[in-house]
Amino acid sequence: SSSSSSSSSDDDDDDEEPLPADIKAEHREPHETFWPQKRRDRLAAIPRPRRPKGKKKLPPIPVDDAPPILGGGTGYPSGWAPPAEHPSWIESAVVAQGGDINDPRYRRPRDRIAVACIAAGVRPHRGQAGVAPKKWRTFFEQRAENSSGAEKRKWQRLAKAAESISDDCRDAAAASAPRRPNCCQGCALHCCAVIRASRGRKTRHRFRKTLAVVDGAGKIHLTYYADPEDLRNDHPEWSEIHRLWVCDFCNGKFIAFLDLLDDEEIIEWFQRDYHLSQRTAGAGAIPRGA
Repeated sequence: SSSSSSSSSDDDDDDEEPLPADIKAEHREPHETFWPQKRRDRLAAIPRPRRPKGKKKLPPIPVDDAPPILGGGTGYPSGWAPPAEHPSWIESAVVAQGGDINDPRYRRPRDRIAVACIAAGVRPHRGQAGVAPKKWRTFFEQRAENSSGAEKRKWQRLAKAAESISDDCRDAAAASAPRRPNCCQGCALHCCAVIRASRGRKTRHRFRKTLAVVDGAGKIHLTYYADPEDLRNDHPEWSEIHRLWVCDFCNGKFIAFLDLLDDEEIIEWFQRDYHLSQRTAGAGAIPRGA
């Protein structure tokens, strides 16, 4: 991993200043969402007679194995170093990305970010918990700005290492990416998911600059009203794997938003999105909440 320092030594006797008590909200620890608990809380807020069929009884209280971003340790056993196994919550995050921790294209970045975080005494970013990787990195950059001495340099090293690892992942994913398709694959994903969620009631759907139309044989045809050469390489964070060719909107907002959710929450979001499009925009229009 990369490192940087503002002086020739990291002596522990340097003056350190804690974050001010009135620190701005954007400098505070990002709030993660543990989706199984969130869904249980939503269900518990509904009177039992009004709960959906099959969900009258509350599920057991779920357990989150990951410690908080700060104040809960690194989440790794003392003395951990590659090639030792990663904690189960890291492996679960990789699986949620559709990956395998034993795949070197996932393993290499995860090893590097774990080593950098352990050196700083914090827990690595995990994904699918409501906090974007960029927000996670920015948080440590802001802590560096509001600290001094060894503490400042610690956060600077972590922020720089995380940025370097992220850049290397992006470059590696781009190098292995296939040729650009003729349509944004993120927009196509949205269109096809909404059409399939309608179970035959919807034969066309438009999202951003992509139109999907179902023919008489049930096949979905896509038309893209933009230049495919402008599509961007999208990859799962902390991996060296190309995922999709997407437009600016999907790259910066749509796919980035889905990466904050777990699988079950994504399914529920698409179902809500379909019903929203039917109620507020009419068949074939762009859902307002998309």
